[in-house]
Amino acid sequence: MNKKIRNIIDKTLDFIYPKTCLTCNQVLAMDLEKYFCERCLPTIEYIDTFCEKCGKKIHKDDECKDCKEILHYFDKGRSLFVYKDEIKQAIIDYKYHQDLSKGKSFARLFYNHIDEINDWIIDVVVPVPLHKEKYIERGFNQSEIIAKELSCLSNFDYNNKSLVRVKNTDSQKSLKRADRFQNMQESFFVSDNTFKDKTVLLVDDVYTTGATIDSCAKALLDAEAKNVYFITVATGEVV
Repeated sequence: MNKKIRNIIDKTLDFIYPKTCLTCNQVLAMDLEKYFCERCLPTIEYIDTFCEKCGKKIHKDDECKDCKEILHYFDKGRSLFVYKDEIKQAIIDYKYHQDLSKGKSFARLFYNHIDEINDWIIDVVVPVPLHKEKYIERGFNQSEIIAKELSCLSNFDYNNKSLVRVKNTDSQKSLKRADRFQNMQESFFVSDNTFKDKTVLLVDDVYTTGATIDSCAKALLDAEAKNVYFITVATGEVV
């Protein structure tokens, strides 16, 4: 869709359905660049200095302890926020309480920072898939909503069919780092040759240890993808 037309549509929708703060749901002024109210904004920890590999927040010139210990399959990743406090709650509301309007807002936040990943030269945007049983249980894939909106905004190709989750893995939340990687082994496969020689941008809501993203990246590289990058709304802190 032409960006000018899309901008007009967005402004019209904002008038009919006022935008609300991503964290507290307070109605915001009609400003397409605004996503948080004045009260919440100071509490949001945006990642401005980060590991060039995994995107976790680090102090300038520090070494990322996580990437020093783990050999990742993906090329690079980037996240917008540290996964804590209000942002953590916003993602929980989106993911588990079906506050689906947040998905498109997250995508627009990514798009506003797209210049930070322009050198990646993306061919196709791919959401991290859910297992079919979990998809039926939840009713939607939170990563698909973000990825599809981002592809529309950026004009990247979009594919949510070829990367498939074949293991309905245990929840990662209670597992230690090593167990998370073990839990995710061989959880994904690529069903065709659509990613051959392509640079793939994986999209997910949260990056913690990288076990899920790495498992996806390995499957994509096994299917002869050229490069694999990722973006997530938030990331855990370096441990």
